[in-house]
Amino acid sequence: MIANKTVPLNLHHLSTPSNSAGSIPSINEPVPIVKLNTVKVHQTNDVYQHACNITAWQQLYDQLQPNIFKGQLTECWLEGIQFFKEYTNTSLRQSCIVWPKALWLGIPPTTEKVEGYIGSHAISQHTIALREGGSEFELTTPNDYTIMGLVVNLDILLSQISLLYPEQQDQFNRFTSTPTLQVNPEQKQRICQLIQQALKAGQEIPELTTTPATLNILRQDLLENLINLLFSSEAINDKSLRKRENYLKIISKTRDYILSHPQDVITVASLCESLHVSRRTLQNCFQTVLGLSPYTYLKAIRLNAVRRELESRYSIHQTVQDAAMAWGFWHMSQFAIDYYSLFGELPSQSLSARGNLEHTWL
Repeated sequence: MIANKTVPLNLHHLSTPSNSAGSIPSINEPVPIVKLNTVKVHQTNDVYQHACNITAWQQLYDQLQPNIFKGQLTECWLEGIQFFKEYTNTSLRQSCIVWPKALWLGIPPTTEKVEGYIGSHAISQHTIALREGGSEFELTTPNDYTIMGLVVNLDILLSQISLLYPEQQDQFNRFTSTPTLQVNPEQKQRICQLIQQALKAGQEIPELTTTPATLNILRQDLLENLINLLFSSEAINDKSLRKRENYLKIISKTRDYILSHPQDVITVASLCESLHVSRRTLQNCFQTVLGLSPYTYLKAIRLNAVRRELESRYSIHQTVQDAAMAWGFWHMSQFAIDYYSLFGELPSQSLSARGNLEHTWL
């Protein structure tokens, strides 16, 4: 990313003008600078590293359950088009911002039987997720989850729609007004296969994504399949979403409260008082949406915050003790046990990895 000024940085929120703490480079209208027509494969055992790997996105991942993280991202950029396949082995809470002036489609393979969520909306075998670039959204993904991603520059997409569906191009807004759409299973399978085959072929025969003839065909195939998928889709009318939406608001407020009070003693009782909800409601929220207790979530969010502090080169904390105490962990031996239990490595190992990340937004 080219820079001509700095804006405040917060390791625990995505970069927007309203966030503060530290500084990182920025420009008024950031444009992804990437190596085109090359398939890249990133494999990592680090949840923080994995969140930084998707080119030109801003992401923060919170690991919610004890596990040694394993993630793989296979990614390719064509001009104005990004497509990738992402796998993660453990359940995550994700904050995401796609690069500006683009549309993202999240497409789980038709073989993916477990559901992820964008906000309160399920991403299932029969649906896809959508989001315009430049605005923050939240994903919740289960254990052993695979999803395809396809991101297209809006100008390129609208230009193609005007050619393929000239009489319906005014309907485009309906695709961006909802986080999920129900889609034709055959067309969904077709675009999943196209993405997987293109990534595999690009790894095995790199010339396929650099030869102009094959490159142009692939680019056009991706655009046409994407547009056909959108225009054959249907809106989802699920009245049961209201309850989950309310639960998610409480969970989101809980996370915001935890992050804004890093050194405070936070109990379930104090959360209930701050959020104006009963203990039973709070318990039901977390159990229904995440399968966790509020206390387990509280500790996981703080442990993930410490992990980012330990690994980020932008952190102001230089020792494990400083980072842990900044997030309310005063009993160092118990902290080390809890940290190891969640991430499968010692805090000192995380600190030793600082500055070694291949790609860093943070």
